[in-house]
Amino acid sequence: MIRYALLPWNLAFRPLRPWTGPLHIQLEPTNACNQNCLMCNRDRLIQKSEFLKAQGFKKILEEISPKKMNLSGLGEPFLHPKIFDFIRMARDRGTAVTLATNFTRLSGKVDELIDSGINEVKVSIDSADPETYKRIRKGAGSREIVISTLEELKRKKAERGASLPVVRINFALQAANADQLVPLIRSAPDLGAASIYVQYLDYVDMEDRKETLVRDLSPERLKTLFQEAAAACREAGITHNLDIWLRDLPLYANKMGPRRDFRVNSRICWFPWITTFIEANGDVKPCPIFVWKRGVGKMGNIYEKPFHEIWRGEAYRQVRRDLRKGKKVLAPCRQCIPQTLGNIFTLYSKLHPGWNKKG
Repeated sequence: MIRYALLPWNLAFRPLRPWTGPLHIQLEPTNACNQNCLMCNRDRLIQKSEFLKAQGFKKILEEISPKKMNLSGLGEPFLHPKIFDFIRMARDRGTAVTLATNFTRLSGKVDELIDSGINEVKVSIDSADPETYKRIRKGAGSREIVISTLEELKRKKAERGASLPVVRINFALQAANADQLVPLIRSAPDLGAASIYVQYLDYVDMEDRKETLVRDLSPERLKTLFQEAAAACREAGITHNLDIWLRDLPLYANKMGPRRDFRVNSRICWFPWITTFIEANGDVKPCPIFVWKRGVGKMGNIYEKPFHEIWRGEAYRQVRRDLRKGKKVLAPCRQCIPQTLGNIFTLYSKLHPGWNKKG
């Protein structure tokens, strides 16, 4: 409660040393993955797969005691052999837990998923069509496996009278699947999904893939698409982030255009005062957007010093100092579209309904 009480002061004054620890953390269980997706640059960032150590997870829980935790990173969380242990440990301490997953590793584990108490699973589907899914998500698993597991989860939750986990669909928008967004939304209730999140891609660092990923996705086409998709969400009774897309479309289009035309936006960033990102190797980064940038922005390592020393240390203070002056020094900051304060709190309640459920 102290963190929530002091949150307005942290946000109002943005001190170099926040008066409380982060409310939320994103923690990467592993950077290993069983898929090689068209829109992901993991293949360029990861040379060796890493897995978070159990003692590291316990240390993070004890030192930070976050209210909310996102167990996601560049890998597939359910590849970690202790992922269910991590979820249960966090839930036993009163931490709300969510994670992003391709959902290809849950066959035969649906009961264990429910029993873990996890608040929410964000399932990457990307298409209503199996062939499009196969073109985008190369590697293990198929759309049919994901759908059948989601249907099993919906059925078993009903049989057991369980409200958790809440299901959110993640949709990585690109030229190959733009026409699949509305059909996927219309199928969401049958899959037990409460919301859909349309992800924007970090096109700036994938210049050689941009033609494939963007092609004819003009702002005009996207506006029409999102308006139709928002109407489909209302009919399906699910929440979405399309209003944010429509409002910030010029900023997204800026990232989707030629690199030479890219312009850094001037929006205020709040994240280094309320959240942090920890990689599977223990490196602490100032924001979850750094999941896509390895080797930059290291604030410290949890295995080398206590988290509070990192959180209030000089590296973190310098990032906050620069951001308070309107300077975006680190590359991920220059390419980011920061969430507004309104978005931050709206996304918690609107697109993470599972975080407020007790089970």
